Amino acid sequence: MNATDDPFLYLPHHLSLELLAARYLFIAVAASWLWDCLLSLSDDIRMVEKCGFKLPDMVYFSSRVLTCAYIILAVLFIATPISHCHSMVKAIGWTASFSVAFNNILFFIRVRGVYYRERRVCMGFLVLWFITLSTFTAPFSFTAANIATTSYCVVAEVDTFVASGVVGTALYDTVVFLAISYRLVSISIGRSWTDKLRNFVQSKDLAAVSYILWSTGLFYYIPVITMNVFSLIILLMPSVPMTYKSMCPIPEIVLQNILTCRVFRDLKLGYIYNDPANVPTQQTLSIQFAHRARGGEYIDTEEALNSVTTEEESF
Repeated sequence: MNATDDPFLYLPHHLSLELLAARYLFIAVAASWLWDCLLSLSDDIRMVEKCGFKLPDMVYFSSRVLTCAYIILAVLFIATPISHCHSMVKAIGWTASFSVAFNNILFFIRVRGVYYRERRVCMGFLVLWFITLSTFTAPFSFTAANIATTSYCVVAEVDTFVASGVVGTALYDTVVFLAISYRLVSISIGRSWTDKLRNFVQSKDLAAVSYILWSTGLFYYIPVITMNVFSLIILLMPSVPMTYKSMCPIPEIVLQNILTCRVFRDLKLGYIYNDPANVPTQQTLSIQFAHRARGGEYIDTEEALNSVTTEEESF
């Protein structure tokens, strides 16, 4: 790189530090996501070998691919010379939106497994997913420009309405989490709702599927919502520098993808009812996971997640 192509020569000291911090953050997030993929590779292979490759698996791997594309484009944008900055930032916005959309589909599949027989509820969540899509404004919220005469890019403007995507995703996650929790409480053991809620919170007499739905839901919901709130504050504060605002989406989207894929794998691989001690109680049978028996062995959660089947004797 020639001295005249060095973007730091054309930036004030504080902007140089912001750009350098953004580069370090993007590379660190990319390395974290890659490390997670390597750690989960054996589970991914086992999941396909044991369960086959069906529609939920296609969504799962598509979310991984889209997140990977988003990370690569974001790192290229912040750290390498690019001729068309505006086109690149639009591409980043679209891949980010599709990545979040596919992450949300994985949770639609999750809530569909819990409310499988209730078509109106499932349709309601499908409509909610489409409404959430309408809040994704990232492709239209970022404006990029070249740094002086160099080919390096920097985000020049971040519109505040980009926060609508953060709010939409947070609301979608909250509704899904509350809906699943409500269903799990309703089938908990207890004479009253107070007893059911107390037993549920204390994890008393919970079947394995109910417990993993609850625990993995908390495992996802708390850190993701915390990150959403933090991003929302950064995006809406006028005093925050533009570079820091542009840094918010990548750790948020990558964290969401890592945790969404984690809970999906845990649910598919973690609980198979082939141990008589783990047979669901009569109350837990109202959940469509592990609902029926075949030859004395209970169906595992993979079949519930792949409940798109049209068999007459399906969940």
